[in-house]
Amino acid sequence: MYRNIQHHEYGAPIYDRKLFWIIENFIDFPDRKVHELGMFFLVNLPRDHSIYHHVEEFQGMEEGFVNLWIDIDELDQYTVIPEFVASEIRQLDHTTGVKHIKNRAVR
Repeated sequence: MYRNIQHHEYGAPIYDRKLFWIIENFIDFPDRKVHELGMFFLVNLPRDHSIYHHVEEFQGMEEGFVNLWIDIDELDQYTVIPEFVASEIRQLDHTTGVKHIKNRAVR
């Protein structure tokens, strides 16, 4: 278990993190094909951290991305990239170990 690791995207200290998805993205762009390997972690952040106070879109560290807290029942109303996240997060079971997902997309 990891303790007190700085979360680089939002600057919040992480108390625990657990790898739960390994994603292989195969993306066809007009000018190139990309094979990307991503690791997604379930994390615990301090409940009193300012990140929870955002009620509208907010900026993270990565330019060009929009961050917004969304109720899980409202995910279908938004464009979430990668596309599989909306369906997979509804069936997330962190007790079964790491899930390997192969995702194919055309942009």
